[in-house]
Amino acid sequence: MNFLQYLVENYDLDYHALEHAYKKSADHYFEHGSYDEKLKTNVSDMEKKVNDKYMATPAHELDKTLQHLDDVHEDLKNKYHESTNQTHKNIYGRLLNHAKGIRYKLSLKQNQEKVDLAPETYHGKHEAPGIEGNAPLHDLTHNGIYPNDIYTHMHQYRSGDDSDFESMSVISNVKNRPNRMVKIYRAVPDNLTAKDRAR
Repeated sequence: MNFLQYLVENYDLDYHALEHAYKKSADHYFEHGSYDEKLKTNVSDMEKKVNDKYMATPAHELDKTLQHLDDVHEDLKNKYHESTNQTHKNIYGRLLNHAKGIRYKLSLKQNQEKVDLAPETYHGKHEAPGIEGNAPLHDLTHNGIYPNDIYTHMHQYRSGDDSDFESMSVISNVKNRPNRMVKIYRAVPDNLTAKDRAR
């Protein structure tokens, strides 16, 4: 049984139990004029149980689970409107807020998953070269990657891009200086936060 099937098959049981816990606590209040701490604790425990189950949704099930929560919310909304008793309306109102809160947290989780996946999905295929079979910036002639005249006739190796002159300047400045600091430019999606861009 996958996670979503588990949610769907246990939804009635979970929310029925939570609804029952709310009603039991409310009935005690109206009968005795005060809340029973054990009943209140039971409501909190039930809320946490349902919340934890949904928040454990794996990334690949988030879309389906959010859709399922929309159905749950619609069902609870119908029960709210069908209620003639104000106490029951209040209970279904709390259940609606509970379901809405879970859905909101899951949508945040979904957005975070997309940000976390972004570095793996937005970049091109070109990656920084490894040590073997390549040349470091401070010695472009290493492994015969470029001929010796790369430093004396650099203009012959221009690509025609506007950044050529800046690149040639950097190459000249770091020749035989492996620890020299250089400025590196990276393209990242504009919808990332500053923290994610830095990462």
